[in-house]
Amino acid sequence: LEAEMKEGSWLTIPATADELTKLVQGGIDRIPGNEVYIRLMATRGVAGFTAALPVESRPTLHALFTALPAPAPKVAQGVTVTTLVEERPARLASVKRLDAVPAMMARREGARRGAYEVLRLDRGGHLIEGFMSNVFLVIEGALVTPPVAAGLLDGVTRATVLEVAASWGIPVQ
Repeated sequence: LEAEMKEGSWLTIPATADELTKLVQGGIDRIPGNEVYIRLMATRGVAGFTAALPVESRPTLHALFTALPAPAPKVAQGVTVTTLVEERPARLASVKRLDAVPAMMARREGARRGAYEVLRLDRGGHLIEGFMSNVFLVIEGALVTPPVAAGLLDGVTRATVLEVAASWGIPVQ
């Protein structure tokens, strides 16, 4: 959200950073357990039944919170993955979109192939990310992950893993 709240961002978030912090913390506090799934959604706002975006419309923010389920036991033992070429428009690469059609189609194709996860490749065959996960490899003692410039979502989980690796003195590439 920090990136989207910057001055001049094309996506308008109808709240200040302080308002979002209070909203998110309030939702987290109401969910039992240590892990919370949070989904924030901004819509174009109330504008009647039309595709047009009235100038006076103000985006509406919705927040959903639920306890995060424990990972399936097979995840700890390793899972089968497959790959699929899928590109997002550059303008949307850093946005975690509600439009889940590409991810749903990829997951269905992955299930058809017997895979738990589908890894997204660019047209050149370079690894970008998973449709529901980040990608990290350990190569010769270094943590290796695709760069944000590859078109991946620079999200909270990825940032946390990179921060922990740096604090432990693990080289990151």
